[in-house]
Amino acid sequence: MTKLREVGRRYGLLALVTTAIAVTGCSGSNNDDDTGVVDRDGGVRDGGPPPDAGVRALCTIPENTPACMVSEDCSTARAPQAECPTCPSDYEGVCLTGQCAMPERIPSGNTHVLNIGISGFEGQVKALVGIAIAAETAGGNTLTCAEATGMRLWEDWQNPCYNVLRTRYLELKPPIAQTYKLNFSGFASGQRTLFITYGFDELTINVDPIAVTCTEYDVGEPGSGFVEIMGDNLVLID
Repeated sequence: MTKLREVGRRYGLLALVTTAIAVTGCSGSNNDDDTGVVDRDGGVRDGGPPPDAGVRALCTIPENTPACMVSEDCSTARAPQAECPTCPSDYEGVCLTGQCAMPERIPSGNTHVLNIGISGFEGQVKALVGIAIAAETAGGNTLTCAEATGMRLWEDWQNPCYNVLRTRYLELKPPIAQTYKLNFSGFASGQRTLFITYGFDELTINVDPIAVTCTEYDVGEPGSGFVEIMGDNLVLID
């Protein structure tokens, strides 16, 4: 059994407990403005009719009659790069508020290039790992960069309730520059996406990162051409 499945099982048990609390606290409090899910440019959700309970959480809620629990229910996992054994697996399909979607992928000709500054870390950071994550989680929560960079545990992204779209590893070879580019392609289009970058002081990613930065970006449909995203400088993880 893979590490991701082991973590997924652990989080699945946790989700059952939090689900019971969420449903108890949220049932009967829905209003007309918080019902239904509108399909977006990210692709038609093919798991049946959209949920109408109006309950949102990190993981799926039974009250929403979910057709999927995690991305793995919608597509096959892509293993992380060998240099990053602790990176989360990523997926072509996504589980959005309990419904599967299979958006068109961003082709290599439409590569999204994330520019990351490492000023102040030139002598420490030896490798960067970028993770593209859909802002909408499996349970319908909306993730922001403020929340993402507040997650200091690297293992948090192994939680399968997050829709991990793509991971990228980059070794920083001398001469060390102050800005680096991470290339992303082959991931789901039409999503508000968080591009989270971590800095590590070892080449093989089996330790906690020492720095992080995050950039939110509305990824368009395939055909938009080459896209350059201006990210921020790494900041120290306390």
